[in-house]
Amino acid sequence: MKKSQKNKKNKKAKRGRRPNSYYRRVKGEKPLYKKSRGCTVQNSKKYFVRRSVNRPANLCRGRKFVGNDGKTYISQKRGSSKSYRWFPVK
Repeated sequence: MKKSQKNKKNKKAKRGRRPNSYYRRVKGEKPLYKKSRGCTVQNSKKYFVRRSVNRPANLCRGRKFVGNDGKTYISQKRGSSKSYRWFPVK
């Protein structure tokens, strides 16, 4: 093979998703990176049973969405709490 062909193959191998070993925990060590779910719809029972939005509020900070009951909710941090919650928009 020519050098140019080898370089193209190496570049293609570097692109794309990181391997699972990248995120795995070695005994006694913290993971390098956490897989981020982002502000996406969650399929677990916890999110579909409740009235508010079926997305995690901490990952959707300051955004507005329509909840499972048809009302509009906003993700806010109120008071001295460190986490965000869904509050209905008045």
